[in-house]
Amino acid sequence: MTRVRAFVQARVCLRGKQVEQSLFVDTDTGLLVDGPQGPISEWVDLKGCFLAPALLELQINGAIGFHFTKFVDARSYQENLARISKHLLRSGVGAFYVTLPTVSSNVLEKNPLSQTE
Repeated sequence: MTRVRAFVQARVCLRGKQVEQSLFVDTDTGLLVDGPQGPISEWVDLKGCFLAPALLELQINGAIGFHFTKFVDARSYQENLARISKHLLRSGVGAFYVTLPTVSSNVLEKNPLSQTE
């Protein structure tokens, strides 16, 4: 059975206009559905807040004090990457592409993101 999450009192942008309405999302696919085909698994009252898809950051060299070319050790690199992921998510970015800018080869050789198998 499809599980549906209902978002009520949501503001959305439709055809260039702000509209307040309820939206229903299939929790298995993440897709909007016309309405619940069965019981609602979860109700979320947005209280007039906007509901919008997450953004995709196409190029980011680093953020919040960490640059992707700076490699000290694998653990701290992973921790900084996780910290940036959380920071971007709070800003509405759901996914991002790590970009390594042009740097000298000795810097790039240390970076695990530049390695190919």
